[in-house]
Parts: sequence; C-alpha cells; structure tokens
Amino acid sequence: STCGGMTENVEEIFWGPPLPYLKSTECVYEKQREWLLKSKNSIQPIYLNGGNISQKIASLISLKVAPLETDPVFYRENASYEEALNWTRSALALFGKKNDSIVLDPPPPLNLITLARIFIHGFEWQGRVENLLLASERDFILKNFKEGNNEKGNHLGHLAYFVQTGIFPSLKETENLDKPLMRGELVIYLWKILQSYEGLIHYGIFKGLDEDRIKLEEEGEEKELTLSSNSFLLRNYDGDYSFASQIYLLGGENVRWIEREGELNLLEVIYPPHSNILDRSFEYHSWQIRRSREEMEKMINQYYPIGELKDLVPQRRGASKRVVELLINGTETQATVKGLRVRRVLGLKETLFVIDREYDEEGNITHFTFCGRGWGHGVGLCQVGAFGMALAGVDYKEILKKYYQGIKISEIY
Repeated sequence: STCGGMTENVEEIFWGPPLPYLKSTECVYEKQREWLLKSKNSIQPIYLNGGNISQKIASLISLKVAPLETDPVFYRENASYEEALNWTRSALALFGKKNDSIVLDPPPPLNLITLARIFIHGFEWQGRVENLLLASERDFILKNFKEGNNEKGNHLGHLAYFVQTGIFPSLKETENLDKPLMRGELVIYLWKILQSYEGLIHYGIFKGLDEDRIKLEEEGEEKELTLSSNSFLLRNYDGDYSFASQIYLLGGENVRWIEREGELNLLEVIYPPHSNILDRSFEYHSWQIRRSREEMEKMINQYYPIGELKDLVPQRRGASKRVVELLINGTETQATVKGLRVRRVLGLKETLFVIDREYDEEGNITHFTFCGRGWGHGVGLCQVGAFGMALAGVDYKEILKKYYQGIKISEIY
C-alpha cells in the first residue's frame, strides 16, 4: 500500500474517535501469414530540443486537434495565443466539453504561465491544483522561482501542477518563463495531457487485414476498422519512432492506434514525476480510472438503491484532501457515503481523487474519470513511504514515529 503523498486522520476513514497517534502526515523524505499495410501519409522527422516530435504531431492531426501541417519549419515558429486556445478547444471537444471561459482579455503573450492558465481553465482542472498538489510540493518546485517574472498567486500553483505531473519541464530547465512558446512545444504539452485520458489511444494486437479492413484485438475482443491510404503508419523500436509508407506484419504484433468514427487514423507498431514525495517512483503513486455512468450506476446500486445515477459530488475532504464524504445523486434518492466506504462503493484504489466528467450533446454525464493518488486506506504507516525512508538510511524507530505520532517505543518483556 501507498498513501499517495499524505496519510489521513483515522476518524475520517474508520468509524470511531480520533486517536492521537493516527494523525495525518505528509509522506515526504508473442508466426502467421504476412500482411502489407500501405499509406500515403507520412511526416519527416521533426526535432525540437533534441527530441523527435513527429509522432506527437501525427497523433494530434489524427485527432483533429492540430491542422494537417507537416512542414518542420511550421513547428519551430512561435505559436500564438489564439492557436493555443483553438487547439485546446478542439481537444476539449473530444470529451464533449465546451468551455468559453478560457478566453483571456486582452490576449497575453503565449508562454508557459499563459498556457498553464489556458489548460487549467479549459480542462477545468482547478480541483487538481487544489487537492492533488501538496503545499510542500508547490514550494519545492517553485523554490528557485524569481518574483521578477511578475506572476503570483494561483498562476504559480497552476504552473507548479504541470511541472509536478511532468507535463511541463522542470523550472530548473527553464531559464525564462516569459519566453514565447513554439508550436512544437504546444504539441508536446497538449499531447501529454491527452495521453493522460483513457479512450483516445487504443492498445491491442494486430490480427490481420481483409482488403481495406484491419483486424485488431483489444482487451480480448476483436474489432475491425477501415484502413485508408491516408492513415499514419509508425514503427516503434524501443521508443524510437519512424514513419513508413508501408509495413509488413505477421500478426500478433503489439500495436497502439487512434481511431475516429470507425476509421483507423494512426497505427503504431511496437517492435520486438518531479516531486519530493517518498512514494513518487511507485506504480500507484498516481492513477486514473475511466468508467461509464452506467458502470458506476450498477456498482452503486449494489449498496444504495439510488435509481439512475445523475452525479457524484465530493462534499468534504480530510486533512490529506481525501474524499471523506461523498454525495451520490440518483433519480430515486440521494445517498451520503463516508470514510472507507467511499472507496468500496466506487471500487477505487483510494479515496484521494478528483472527478472529471464527459457529456453527451444534451449535457448529460456519460463518463466519470477518477484521477487519484495512492492505494489503500491511507491511515497509519505508508509501506512504500517507510521503504523509501529505510533506503535513505532512516532508523526503524524514526520511521515508526513518523507515521505514528507521539508514540513511545519501549520493551514490554
């Protein structure tokens, strides 16, 4: 188990009175016939800051977020505020979101701080900044920040969140926050955000080709998509990408792809966090789960007969920002869930999470995405955190006193 950065007061998770030694504390310190796939669409390697970003460009073009532009010079030119705004709006449309409140008047120069504001307000990630970014992380990330950049308050929190999640580079690598951003940089940051959402990138196995229909397997189920001559084809050799006009496949290859309205837009064939938190390298330090409203409704009705699920609304958070009280809105009734039961009813790894929503054309919720940290109940000793302290040479007594506050360690026999 891991606490995701901070443990919680026992009375907020388990029934019973507060206990002086179980207080919230930060966790700081696998042979088949051969098929030939062809494409007329390709992008020459486009390098930015030493990295090839052509795969990211093709992905955004495939999703209709970026324009169909393959000239390397285009991506080395400065992006405008209006371009960042339009590309972000196109990205939001992928999730049924429309947000007109992200317009800044007058339009400011496009730099990291401005882009952070566009992303935070566009994707409505204010809750992430408030609940998933610890104060100590913020201070750690911004410790070398110079006030001369003339940006204060929440804007710094926005900037720190994107550094903490790895979407933006470390501020140590950024000499001038006022430096204009190139279109290629906009591609990188926006693609990192889109990659964090489930459902846009599909993972599976190539099964075969029947004329213009490509056969794929995704999560044990077979599916067919139309393969057009304009689909992007990529080879991935240990993370090195190259575009191809044709690819020979035997079947069984691991692939990633982007599809839109039954058509394969991009096929990638895979050939044979900036933080001071102790559990930062653990697999479940942060996680994301996307479920349909119907899935959640079925799960919740096993505990509470709410009817049709309308929404999930966190009512109260504990000292660690865990959801300790949740309101479930249904067509037949409402239910208030508290403590550890929140995790059980929702079927999540932890109660340290925020909720993103996707909507249909009528404005009804279609999917919930839970973005969270940690795995477990979050009370007492964090196993991964304790291990991290031990690796750092900390004595076991100090580790115990870290997670069980105010205790006295003594022999009883």
